[in-house]
Parts: sequence; C-alpha cells; structure tokens
Amino acid sequence: MRTVTGIWHIDRAGRALGTLLILLEELNIQRQIHAVDSVDLLIMGETGELTKDIPLEYDGPHASLARLLLPENGRLPPLLVALRSMSGLSNIFVYLDDDGRGCIESPFGADTVVWPDFEALKLGTHNYDSTRVVQAYHAQCGSIPRLSVTAELLGRAKAFLQASAKGRLPIAVHLKYNANLVGQSNADIDAWRAFVRDCHNAYPVHFVLVGDDASNARFRGMPNVTVACDHDFHIGGHLALIQASPVFMGMMSGPANMALLGENPYLIFKNPDHHAEEMQAELGDHDRYSFASPHQRVLRHWDSEDALHDAFGDLYREIAS
Repeated sequence: MRTVTGIWHIDRAGRALGTLLILLEELNIQRQIHAVDSVDLLIMGETGELTKDIPLEYDGPHASLARLLLPENGRLPPLLVALRSMSGLSNIFVYLDDDGRGCIESPFGADTVVWPDFEALKLGTHNYDSTRVVQAYHAQCGSIPRLSVTAELLGRAKAFLQASAKGRLPIAVHLKYNANLVGQSNADIDAWRAFVRDCHNAYPVHFVLVGDDASNARFRGMPNVTVACDHDFHIGGHLALIQASPVFMGMMSGPANMALLGENPYLIFKNPDHHAEEMQAELGDHDRYSFASPHQRVLRHWDSEDALHDAFGDLYREIAS
C-alpha cells in the first residue's frame, strides 16, 4: 500500500510551530493527491533535545531509524504534543544520523512518497516557511484540504467554547507578545484590551484567549474573556480551540497558522514592517491568501484600536447578516 512520509528537517525548517503546521498541510495535500488515509513524519537534523528521554522503537536493520513512542501521559516538548494532536498522522520517526540520505533511500521503498523531496532539502530549495506549495495546489484544484486536530480534541474544544460563551459567539484570540522581540508582530496589548472592553456591550461575543503569552494575564477578570491556559489546555488543545471557534482573531504567529489553514473566518494582523518582502511574495497586494475562504483576511497594518474596531465591525456585520 502506498504511503506518504514527510520530512521535518528541524535544522532547515526551524523549530517553530508555524512552519510545522505548513508542512503538515503540505502532507495533507500529498495525502489527497495520492489517495492515502494517513501520513508518517520523519524528523531529521539535531534532534537530541526534541526527543530526549522519549522511548524509541528501532526499525529492524536500520540502526539510525527509530519510531517515537509518545506516551499519552507525561511531559513532552510542545512541538511533539502538537504533532500527537493532529489528525491523519500515523507514525513519527526520528533519524539519528546527520546524513539522512540512506534513510530516504533504503527503509522507504518505492511505494513511499517522500515530501519534501530529499534533493530539494539537500539543495536548500524547499522553503518550509512559505505557503506557495499550498497556493499552487489551490490554483490547480480550486480547494485545499484543511488542517484538523483529532476528533477527541475538537469535541472537547467545541464543548469548552460553548460553555465559556454562554450563548454568545465565541472568538478565539491569540495575541503574540514577546517583550524581547521588538517589532516582530507583537500585539498592541493596550489596543486589544480597549477593543475587548468596548465589545462587551457592543456585540454578543465572548473572547477565548489561547496560547501561553504572559500578556494574557492582563485580560483576566474581564467579563467577556476566558483565558484557556487557566483550564488545563496543552498546545494541541489551543490549536483545537482555534479550529473549533467560529471566528479567530490575532497576530500573525505560529498558532495563527491553524486558522490560516482552516475553514472559519479570521482576522490576522501583521505588523507592516515585519517580513515585509516575504509577505509581499506570499500575498502580493491582496489582504488574503489565494486559498482563503470568504471572510478570511490578513491585514498588514498596525493593530490599533481603531483598526480592530473597523475590521471586526465589518466582519461581524457580514457573518451576522
């Protein structure tokens, strides 16, 4: 039976959630192209810290190839928790040799589709931090498969949103904020607090803050806010809340890619001077990706209080009509 195996070369891709989610979407595309039920993932590069103390199951004669045995309980690095949370991923392998070529050519036979192509990785031509593969598939087929967490996590997220919102429209929000990274699409927390405060009486909505950003503490106690971290959600649960929420808002970030590659409306803000050339290459002069559904927008301007009100007011009127 034909299989698809993705290569997550963490030295090339970086160890960021956002690039990992893009890779998983590319694997969903390969799964659709080749009509297979699920995919495997092979982690390559300097994997020591990521896989430390995790039990391994070695693959027969291939001494450098092992399957990760991820425990259901116990501490795992957040990226591995995220992988375990995603639907359609069967096995996670690790290659314990810096030269991965043998792994690609021998353990995986002719029935295995490897993505990205190892030669592309070797030559450095595959960009893990770009949606161009996704855009090209959409241009050819008119649609894309959408990222999803497991059914169990999604069900929990839907129930939590319903209980938190109490009849109001739940909106998942991720406010990327790292005080040590100036000018890298950090949220304007004062603007967001003012916006959320004003929404309390203006709209029948309830905001659920996802992520573990320290700035979430500034929203505790607001009557129309729930902080997901206060309710025992791990990173996979946060991704599930983003997928389950009828609307997502926030800054361009790793978790935001779950919304970007999902099917529900979103408003994602990107500071205009952060990755300006890369964003121009991805979006051109548009405020949405080519594969975006209606009401999915990426706004390359500052997340001021006025900008938040204007963008959300327009979206709410459209989806409520």
